[in-house]
Amino acid sequence: GVVKLTVTDISVSGADAAMFAAAGTQLPLILEPGSTASIAIGFSPVSEGLKQATVNMLGNDCDAGMYR
Repeated sequence: GVVKLTVTDISVSGADAAMFAAAGTQLPLILEPGSTASIAIGFSPVSEGLKQATVNMLGNDCDAGMYR
């Protein structure tokens, strides 16, 4: 794109979402065109086995308001 992307919210959803957390990312996160950023996702399982969740990012992209 040619404009800045502003991420205003990062959340986790899904069956095991309570075991995951988006942490340490200062919001809003503003990305210049062509740039990259990293986000940290913490994981604290309470049982053994496969766990699944979706990371959601809300931003100002008019084509995709919510990234998953």
